[in-house]
Amino acid sequence: MARVGEPAEGSGSDEPAPDEPAPDEPAPDEPASGEPASDEPVVRLERWDGDWPADDPFAGLKADVAGYSHLEVLSTLRGLSEASGIPVGALARYVLARWASGGNEAVLELGVSGVDHLVRIVADAESTGTDQARLEAYTAVEAVVSWLRAGLDEHTPDPEATDPVSGADAEGR
Repeated sequence: MARVGEPAEGSGSDEPAPDEPAPDEPAPDEPASGEPASDEPVVRLERWDGDWPADDPFAGLKADVAGYSHLEVLSTLRGLSEASGIPVGALARYVLARWASGGNEAVLELGVSGVDHLVRIVADAESTGTDQARLEAYTAVEAVVSWLRAGLDEHTPDPEATDPVSGADAEGR
């Protein structure tokens, strides 16, 4: 079983990061025997500097993964674990669950029809293919986002404003 601290294939390093256990030390939340503490899944934290073509639809994600994969995240989780008494593995699960479920939360907040509306705005502009259409799409998306932000910051929502997606006013009517 691979443990935290073992270098990823192609990572260019045979040494564990300074804040990670050496390959012969048990990973956090792992007993000294080297066996997982339970039947919970085990995830290997890997550093990644992959290659991708410029037109890869996941190029942005891949660039983020490559950029963030060299950060030493376990030191933060260990410090929080020590301060809170929550196991490192539970904190890691929490962070992953919060991040991974964030898209679902956004859909719940905006609604499927709202998401579909935003997708149509962008798709229509892209199919037109002009800078003017893209600028109009930007303005339309900005209007939706501004309405969604109403009440979340110091700006008071305009009572006359209507949601460009549902047509509801700032109070939901």
